[in-house]
This record gives sequence, C-alpha cells and structure tokens, in this order.
Amino acid sequence: MRLKLIACEIALREFEWAIKRSRNTIIAEYLVQGHHNDVVNGRKVIQERIDDADREDVEAILLGYALCNNMLAGIEARRKPLVIARAHDCITWFLGSKERYRTEFDEHPGTYYYTEGWLSVKKPDDQIAHSSSASGIGVSGTYEELVEKYGQDNAQYLWEVANGWVKHYTHGTYISLPGADHDRWREQVHAICERNGWRYGELDGDPGLLQRWVDGPWDSPEFLMVPPGRRIVPTFDNEILTITTP
Repeated sequence: MRLKLIACEIALREFEWAIKRSRNTIIAEYLVQGHHNDVVNGRKVIQERIDDADREDVEAILLGYALCNNMLAGIEARRKPLVIARAHDCITWFLGSKERYRTEFDEHPGTYYYTEGWLSVKKPDDQIAHSSSASGIGVSGTYEELVEKYGQDNAQYLWEVANGWVKHYTHGTYISLPGADHDRWREQVHAICERNGWRYGELDGDPGLLQRWVDGPWDSPEFLMVPPGRRIVPTFDNEILTITTP
C-alpha cells in the first residue's frame, strides 16, 4: 500500500525505524511538538494537514497522534480513511499496547516517561514554564541560564516556582527502544531525576505497535479506522476512541 503518515515529531525516530522495515510505501510528515498544549489550534492544524493529504495519491492516512488532551475529538476523515492507534497519549506507542500502558499507570503512578525522541525534541532543561504563576513570576530559559542571570539561590527559587508540576511526580522512567544511544539518554534522565528529586527507572520499549500501524491490516482492537465523512469521538472507556454514527 501507499500510505500517508501525519505524526508528532516526538515519535519521528521511532516511526522512521518502523517505516524502514515496512512492506508499505510511507510518505511521512512530522508536525512540531506541542499542539496538545493548545487543543483548539492543534485540532485546526491537524485537520488542515489531513485535508491536504486527501489530495495525495495514497490509500489511507495514518494519524500519528493519540487522544492527547481530547485534541483529536471532532477530527474528520474527508476523502481518505484515517487510521489511529487507540491510545490516551504517545507513551502507549512506545510501550507497545494500551494494556501495558494501563498496567504501568496503575502499578507506578506518579511516573514521568522519557524516550529518545522526547529528549531530542525537548531538551532536559526546557522543562521550565514560560507563563506567569499566581505570584506574578514569569520566567523562561534553562536552569543554567537562570543561574547565570539571577544567581544560584534565586535561580533555584524561580525554577521551583515555575516547575510546580514536578511535585506531582515521584519517578522518571526512560523507555529504551531500538536504535538509540541509550547511555547518552539514560544520563540525561538520571540528571533530570536528580534535579527533580525523583527516583530513576527504566523500561524496555516495544516498537511492535508502531510496526503494526505502518504495516496493517488494522482490523484489530488496537486501531480505529475512520471512514470518509466520519469524525473521531472519545469514549472514556477502554476503547478510548470511536467514530460518529452515520
């Protein structure tokens, strides 16, 4: 088959690994990471890319996004069918199944997951907030840049205020997938965990779901097929996604 892939750049390396092994011809397009932070604009951008892909000589469009903060709700297949993995977020792709994702989520709550793709797109020190907090503090930059600008003590205070989300997590886990320089990325995740006061963990990733996605067929419970003229709807159950009725 000749297929179009529209995906978040966070999974570029993992998708490319699977594409090289696929029996299909995949035309891949990767969109900048972060659309789930502004779901209205993100939904608009993704729909525009789908509409453009409809004009290409492909049999189907593989949509490399998960539900992602309900961003896919309302996305419509126009002329070509869409194929989506049933997933709340991209961690499901890297663990290989929504069942394994659920097990990890239940057994290890408070875990922030990292992959090579995530670390490559978002530098470890880019986790500082860029919006003002309730106390009126608005800062940006890496931790080292804050130290240089404000001094060690002030930088530490600003970092803690801007990164209050860190307190919601207790572990940082690196997911190792084929083809990566794992020692390099482990070192980065170790450093993040040390700075945030988290425990370090590691999981073997499973690229099987990505491979099945680019290979087909998609008649298993892992994937949602969206026929032309139908829209994506969240289910709030184990199916995660479904489509509107005719």
